[in-house]
Amino acid sequence: MLNKLAISFVFAGVAGTASAGTALVALPTLGEDAGIHGLLNASVAYNDNIYLSETDEDADTIFTISPGLEFSTGSEARSRMSLRFVENILFYMDETDNNRALENIDFLFSHGGEGQKLKLTVSAGFHHNQSASGRDTYTKGTMTRSYNYYANGIVSYKLGEKMSVRSGFKWSGLTYQNSSAKFYYNDRQQYSIPLYLYYAVTEKLNAGLSAEYRYVDLATSGWNRQRELSAGMEQVWFFGLSAEGNAWEKLSLNGRIGVTTSDYSRRTIDNLDGKDTFGMSITADYQVTEKLSSALTLNRDFELGSAAEGILATGATLSANYRIDDFWSANASLGYRLDDYRSSAREDDIYKASVGASYAINEWASAYANYSLAIDDSNQKGSDYTNNIVTVGVSLRY
Repeated sequence: MLNKLAISFVFAGVAGTASAGTALVALPTLGEDAGIHGLLNASVAYNDNIYLSETDEDADTIFTISPGLEFSTGSEARSRMSLRFVENILFYMDETDNNRALENIDFLFSHGGEGQKLKLTVSAGFHHNQSASGRDTYTKGTMTRSYNYYANGIVSYKLGEKMSVRSGFKWSGLTYQNSSAKFYYNDRQQYSIPLYLYYAVTEKLNAGLSAEYRYVDLATSGWNRQRELSAGMEQVWFFGLSAEGNAWEKLSLNGRIGVTTSDYSRRTIDNLDGKDTFGMSITADYQVTEKLSSALTLNRDFELGSAAEGILATGATLSANYRIDDFWSANASLGYRLDDYRSSAREDDIYKASVGASYAINEWASAYANYSLAIDDSNQKGSDYTNNIVTVGVSLRY
């Protein structure tokens, strides 16, 4: 019954585009482009290893219906605001205990256009997530559900013709919801203060100094209480160089590179001392041709696993998008990540690849198909997995 219901939503989504207009509700008194838009995404995916298990893999077909609403107003040249709500409704054909309705709310406000002295960006939101618990030995064969919150405020200000500064505050919170995750995993809150001091090297490229302080407050999980271990907190400092803008005509850069220091206090679960390492977060976009664009992302930073394991994560992703014509486009990506667990000899080599295509049905709707592959090659027994997912769907905004 559920699969028939989900399929009917897919076809209803396609049919609904025929009568779609501009905004579902226009609000001209709030701005020329102000209005409320209706959103709908409907997809079906075949997943050959939903729990990311090394053996006894469970395959399933998942139908996802995502209705939503989006309010937006303003213009990019001045101030702009948007508020979006989306409900992801999941139907599993076999593992019906995983059926779930997951709420998502995102707010964004931006002020200041190109060339203006003061720019402000404020964002906040809430995401209800569900994912496999396959990387952790004690929670194999289950799903982890969590509440994820965030709030950010970033200000950019031109100090003169060449100099500019950017800073602000970022906060995020993670709370595990289901009982198995609550017992083994650690809730946490993260606070960070970034600082960038830029000098205009050219008319389109800024370069300068960057620093960031990050504080992670860990709650005590059931696993930690059982072993009489404290949760404590982690502090991370970054100091280095940064750049943003067009380095060449077809190449744009955005990122930083430098030294990262991590220190744990009041915790014994990992028995970790402070450590310095080379750190980076870089994205380079290159417009190969008029139709072909590519991007390379590089990152290296300290992270905390779900059970508060200290991890040094190093990764690279190469992606490309090709616009075949006004209706068709194709995309592909290839990525690698090394997770080095600092409190043990565990290392995970994670490989990811994907290919996909999309078709613009009309101004309001599109159809898409995607295949993704993920491989975790771990030296910890029972932590390997291979995961193939094939997805087809339609999306509309009216």
